[in-house]
Amino acid sequence: DVERSRGLGDVYKRQGYIYLTKEPEKVSCRGFIMSEIYLEHVTKIFYKPYTVAVDDVTIRFEPGKTSSLLGPSGCGKTTLLRIIAGLLKPTRGKVYINGEDVSGIPPHLRDIGMVHQFAVVYDTMSVYDNIAIPLKSKGKLSRYEIDARVKEVAELLELTSVLERSPKGLDIGTRQRIAIARALAKRPSILLLDEPLTNLDPASRLRLRYKLKELQREFKETLIYVTHDQAESMTLADKIAIMNQGRILQYDTPRNIYDKPADTFCATFIGNPGMNLIPVGVEEVADQVYLVHSCFRYKLPPTREIRELLAGKEKVIL
Repeated sequence: DVERSRGLGDVYKRQGYIYLTKEPEKVSCRGFIMSEIYLEHVTKIFYKPYTVAVDDVTIRFEPGKTSSLLGPSGCGKTTLLRIIAGLLKPTRGKVYINGEDVSGIPPHLRDIGMVHQFAVVYDTMSVYDNIAIPLKSKGKLSRYEIDARVKEVAELLELTSVLERSPKGLDIGTRQRIAIARALAKRPSILLLDEPLTNLDPASRLRLRYKLKELQREFKETLIYVTHDQAESMTLADKIAIMNQGRILQYDTPRNIYDKPADTFCATFIGNPGMNLIPVGVEEVADQVYLVHSCFRYKLPPTREIRELLAGKEKVIL
């Protein structure tokens, strides 16, 4: 049992002994530091074979918000995420966290938690010990603080009933929740998720998607979510960055991306089915502008904005 005492921190009663922590804020997972991430002209080139995986990306991820990197397979999403984590060094450009250039700082010093597509859990350890790994490696927390953190994230992710079990034999969804719990328990300022729901069955995917949204609302940490599933992006993210061929084509709210795509790729990629596109010709007769197609001829309003938009163009796409 845990009792709280005003002004004294957290008081723990264990086997007749009383333990007092001096820093009560360390006992709860609630209280993440919200970090801003800024990428400046980041490029990543692989030379064997020659591939530009990330091409001159400049983007700012807002603190305390969920951002999604969305795009087809091979567009550079995971490479960009690994650059932010410090697992890859950019060929050119810089990575800033809270205004500090961290491009040369190793991953373990960036205060980042990361969850991969395939859950990394250790079957020779209990679920409890799997979650506690990063807390024990810090060497600064007492076993009672570790116990409090593990049990808190386990409760949030509905893992309490399996804490003493081995992950072996648990379903894929539960193993992925263990990996997420381990990342949350260390209280990183940034949480990176690399397609964590891809390998789950539809029912588990829906439940965990809801749980991730719930956790982000509660903790308010800066979260970047990589996926090729637009439904996940639309439901989880505050803002979405659409990527293709290593470039970010549009970075905006889900509503704006759906209603006002930046180009034809964004228009056809978002939605099921994607937006209909109609190529038309532009004709100017006297002071009037027409959009011409084999099936119709449409007269545009004679406004200055339309004239400036279509000036010098012979064809456009609606």
